[in-house]
Amino acid sequence: MTPTKWIRTRRRILALATSGRKRTAACLAALMAGFTAPLVGQLPADSVRRIDEIFAAFDHTDTPGCVVGADRGGRPLFRRAYGMANLELGVPLTIESVLETGSVAKQFVAGSIVSLATSGALGLDDPIRRYLPELPERDPPVTIRMLLNHTGDIRELWALFAMAGLPVGSVAFTMDQALALLLRQRGGDFAPNSRYAYSNGGYVLLAEIVKRASGRSLADYGRTTFFEPLGMRATQWRDDWNRVVPSRATAYRPAGTGFRIDMPITSVHGNGGLLTTIGDLLVWNEQLAHPRVGGAGWTDSLERTGRLTSGRELEYALGLRVTTYRGQREVSHFGNTASYWSYLGRFPEIGLSVAILCNHGGADAPGLARQMIDLLLPAGSPPAPTIRIPPGAPGVTAYAGRYRDPNTEDLIDIAIRDGFLVQQRLGRTVPLTLLGAGRYGWDAAIYGQASRPMALAFAEPVAGRAPKVTLTTPDGGPAEYVRVAPPRSSAAELTHYAGVYHGDELAADYRIRSTGTALTLEVVGVGRLPEDLGGPVLTLTRNATDAFGDAGGLTVRFTRGSGRVTGFLLHFHGAMISGIRFRREGP
Repeated sequence: MTPTKWIRTRRRILALATSGRKRTAACLAALMAGFTAPLVGQLPADSVRRIDEIFAAFDHTDTPGCVVGADRGGRPLFRRAYGMANLELGVPLTIESVLETGSVAKQFVAGSIVSLATSGALGLDDPIRRYLPELPERDPPVTIRMLLNHTGDIRELWALFAMAGLPVGSVAFTMDQALALLLRQRGGDFAPNSRYAYSNGGYVLLAEIVKRASGRSLADYGRTTFFEPLGMRATQWRDDWNRVVPSRATAYRPAGTGFRIDMPITSVHGNGGLLTTIGDLLVWNEQLAHPRVGGAGWTDSLERTGRLTSGRELEYALGLRVTTYRGQREVSHFGNTASYWSYLGRFPEIGLSVAILCNHGGADAPGLARQMIDLLLPAGSPPAPTIRIPPGAPGVTAYAGRYRDPNTEDLIDIAIRDGFLVQQRLGRTVPLTLLGAGRYGWDAAIYGQASRPMALAFAEPVAGRAPKVTLTTPDGGPAEYVRVAPPRSSAAELTHYAGVYHGDELAADYRIRSTGTALTLEVVGVGRLPEDLGGPVLTLTRNATDAFGDAGGLTVRFTRGSGRVTGFLLHFHGAMISGIRFRREGP
């Protein structure tokens, strides 16, 4: 709420209190508490005005918005709310509003795990099967640290639910359902710690490890170990999505000219699911800067970045990403769940902390944070990085075409558009920046990842061989892709793939049909239920001899026995999931 709105609201409240209407003292106090005044510390008036301009699009009575806060040296610098907490009741956001953090919650799970390690209840390098013996054995063993670093090869939970015919928003998921699905996974997409693959599923397993190692739920452990001792009175885990939470703001997504309610209807937590306020988040950042719980070694452990078996150092630490922005070390994370968006960042060398919580599905919390941080960094800081998009170079058309990873069936399309070399993948078209001879990159932030660029390196052409390109991601790779020309399919040939297939890891049945020119895929049963779920029907076009996929990154590679189609391996490249096995069960 802007200062003008706050003053007008306060005057209305006082007018009601002094009018002939009956208002009890308790009612008046509660009403006043709901309109906590904005706070501006030693921030120049011009900086306050410019921050207001950054969030001006949300500063209305008919739109959800954002709550913003900043501290310097552990002291409040700025607090302000823009927009509405509830459009139906006309309740504005305040600096006391409770919102959900999405993946910013991961550092709170990591903090609990490190606290347990400090007390000797577990070790960060313990194999996770010591606490989760239901999981299959792996070589090398998956450790707790690998889960924290996203290198433990735990498949992405929400993608698994969607692939099982239970997309987010259609079912009120429980922790038991999530754990059952994760513990059913038997395939390995890569050798543990050989790659980085962001996994919400891994952090759900960490929440369960907290429970099994401590004998207490994550919610109880977090409350007694951190939230109460630190005075974070508004913070709690959303372990029951139906629980009434005072001052909770409703999340909304833009729809046409208005908004629709878009809340996380799930009790799954650990990957996300933290309810909190701007003030409590900044208290947590001060705990990271000067630990009152756990000691200096606690923060050191959380900020120690991961290292792959190859020796490649990651930007991801334990529930935190450690990068550099404009010459300053940044320890941060952003989050999104349903239509909540968040950012929490800390610049240790200058004592700056910034927190943003939004209930507007169109709010780019990390981007808004960058604009605000630019105003708060010291004068003379290096300029913000920019992306250089050069015109197409002579001969660059030789790179155009479709490239396929034979290991995962992932596809990359390279094209020329308006004189620029572009990449088309997972439904996105991204202009490529020339990094060097035959090497192109793009900003990984486009994919919600890291500050390092993603890069494509085109190999020198070799006579008689298909052209190749190598993809390197910020925290993984490289992966080699070979240029292909999709084979044609005859109607008679496509009928050989039609049938019903069952996947034990998803506990789901898929039906494959032929249209004469392509294949269609639909989920027809979950948990061996015979009825059709009425889910979406995907159209799969041919990528290779026995491989078919769609534009969203879903691919099936059929397997054969004695020349007959016996099943397929399911890949979902958007979530870096490979090799879920399905067997053929009927025509």
